[in-house]
Amino acid sequence: MLHKFVLYCVIRVKAIQVLEVLEGAVLEAQKVNRTNKAKKSHLSKRFMAQMANLLQRHLKN
Repeated sequence: MLHKFVLYCVIRVKAIQVLEVLEGAVLEAQKVNRTNKAKKSHLSKRFMAQMANLLQRHLKN
């Protein structure tokens, strides 16, 4: 039982680290989105959508 709890805690810490990295990537993409032209802006929006999908899948599991 303790082993499962420890494993759960480790997975939770890893998930939080992943979310922090994704948050940083999203903030960076928003910065890029503000400074670039329309074509690159579209790529940033697509990147943001992919990150959002990844986050949703991650949170469902």
